[in-house]
Amino acid sequence: MEHNRYFTAGEFARIAGTTKYTLFHYDDIGLFCPALRADNGYRYYSIEQLEIFDVICILRELDMPLSQIQDYLAHKSPEAFRKLLADEEALVSQKIARLKRTRDWLRAKAALLQKSLEKESASLEILEFPEQYYVSTYTAVTEDTAVAQKIAALYDHCEKHGFKSPYNVGYIQKYSSLSRGVYQDYHIFYLLFDTPPKKLAYTVKPAGRYLCAYHKGHWNRIDETYQKLLQYVSSNSEALSEDFFEDYLLDELAVSGAENYLTRISVRLESPPL
Repeated sequence: MEHNRYFTAGEFARIAGTTKYTLFHYDDIGLFCPALRADNGYRYYSIEQLEIFDVICILRELDMPLSQIQDYLAHKSPEAFRKLLADEEALVSQKIARLKRTRDWLRAKAALLQKSLEKESASLEILEFPEQYYVSTYTAVTEDTAVAQKIAALYDHCEKHGFKSPYNVGYIQKYSSLSRGVYQDYHIFYLLFDTPPKKLAYTVKPAGRYLCAYHKGHWNRIDETYQKLLQYVSSNSEALSEDFFEDYLLDELAVSGAENYLTRISVRLESPPL
């Protein structure tokens, strides 16, 4: 054998921009074998094999499984190549769409964070909210494990249909319970969306004027903020809708410790502005 016509595994790996361990693995699975194998077991590769290896690298960059690459190389033809290009273009288009959704989610998350940092926990304010949409779930059992499982299932349900909310999970409490001094009646959880999640069953959160209060700290002391909000409502003779929305603005993703969490409570005002 004329060794000067061939490359060792290490030499070929340097030229191809890979490692000899990758070459050994590809050889072991039958995907890319050396042109020659010496009696001592050393592998030798030819210059012509660089083109084949480049094809494998391109297909790997497209996330094609090694088994599919092996099948394609065994049945190459212009028609098969045309089909491969069309299939891979469709996959790339799907990835681009998914990346765009992720980028939009990141931008929305950053904007929400900035707004949250501008809020004072002691403040009460009336804001105009646009129409929004939420997907909700109900649990009869409010034990921590059951609630966590319900929330996880809600996230999975939405993401399975291609919807990822930039908002944290929210909670709905009812005025009929709050007015009786029940401030932690957590049975309804939701994910909020700015556009209708049309593949899912959703509820419209109406546009309008919302009275907002901000609670800093653990949720087990949120009754103090509800009392302040309801006292304002009583003093100002405001008419309220039944649903109160609790939304975490700052949680463990942004701050350390529940004592630093920031929760917004909002309820739509049904009385017209003065």
